[in-house]
Amino acid sequence: MNKSEFLSKLNKGLYFLNKNEKQERLNFYSEMIDDLVEDGLSEEEAVAKMDDIKIIISQIKEDYGVKNQAMAIRKDPATLILIIVGFPIWFSLLAGLFSIVVSVYAVVWAVIISLWAVFGSFIGTGVAGIIYFAFALNSVSAYFATFGASLTLLGLAIIFFFVAKKLTILTFSLPKKLYVFIKNYVLKRRGA
Repeated sequence: MNKSEFLSKLNKGLYFLNKNEKQERLNFYSEMIDDLVEDGLSEEEAVAKMDDIKIIISQIKEDYGVKNQAMAIRKDPATLILIIVGFPIWFSLLAGLFSIVVSVYAVVWAVIISLWAVFGSFIGTGVAGIIYFAFALNSVSAYFATFGASLTLLGLAIIFFFVAKKLTILTFSLPKKLYVFIKNYVLKRRGA
């Protein structure tokens, strides 16, 4: 790990500090690494000589008296009273938001299932048309019209396959992306 990677991870771990305190700590460790580099070590060797980032963060938490932010909220009676009194409002809003998110996700899946159904029907109809073309004893123009329509449906089926496949992959990854977005937002708000 080089200096910038080390400082980036340390920056993320120090979310509980205000900007000035965080910058002081980052400058301290940056200068420490620079001193080791001046002594002849490479950046990677200098970073390797440092304590593990988790240990550094836990020491800084001890220095600032941060043990557990959840415990800090429980110790503040005004915050606790607001949470209890506001429960009917914030819980209703949270439940409503959750319902909306689940509904939108269900609608997206309904669209994807419909696309797969259209793909299946185009394949089935195209294959049935080709079979009809091979065994039908009607006029020549009916043969070619059926064969052309069947090939068109098979071509559309290929397009629907790729569209449905791409949307399925995106929809499977959506909850993870949403989770990461919310987690980063919360961590950023804590650090501010």
